[in-house]
Amino acid sequence: MDLTVPPYNHTSPVMSGYLNVKGKAGSGLAFILYGKEGAQKNDLKNYPTIIWLNGGPGSSSQLGNFMELGPHFVKPATMAPYEIVKNNYTWVKDYNILFVDQPVGTGLSYADPNYPDAYCKNMTDVANDFYAALGELYNNPKECFNKIGITGNLPLFIFGESYAGKYAPAIALKIKDE
Repeated sequence: MDLTVPPYNHTSPVMSGYLNVKGKAGSGLAFILYGKEGAQKNDLKNYPTIIWLNGGPGSSSQLGNFMELGPHFVKPATMAPYEIVKNNYTWVKDYNILFVDQPVGTGLSYADPNYPDAYCKNMTDVANDFYAALGELYNNPKECFNKIGITGNLPLFIFGESYAGKYAPAIALKIKDE
C-alpha cells in the first residue's frame, strides 16, 4: 500500500507507547499524546489535558485521532489509497490530547492471553484498568506525563463518543472516588 505523507509539521511534542495495567500481568493500553500545538515541551504542563476515548465497545481511539479531532486526517486520495492532511479544527490547537485504546485488547492495546480474566467484563473492570494506567502516566518517571511535567494540578478532561459515554463516566467516578 502506498501512503502519501507530507512533511510532518506539528510543532509540539508527540509521544506514544503502552501503559502497563497493573494487576493484569502483561496487559497494556496503547496511547498517543499530542502536546498543545505551538507549545514548547517544558510549557505543556501549563495546559489542560483531554483524554479521548472511542467506544464501540472495541473501537480504537485512533479513529478519533485520525478521522475526527487529531492534528491530521487520513483520507482517501485520488492518486494513492490514502493521504494525510492537516486538520484545521483540531482540539490540539488549545489542549494536550491523549488518545487511549481501551479496554485492554482494543485497537493497539493488548491483553495477556495467559492471564485469567484479562479482558473487562463490566464498567468496574474498565474503570479499574484505566485508573491503573493513569497511575502509570502520573507516577512512573519513565512515562510521558512525568517527562513533560504534567501533574494533577491542571484539569484533566475525559471525552468520548458512542459507548465511551459509558466508559468516561465510569472512569471519572473511579478517579473522583480515589
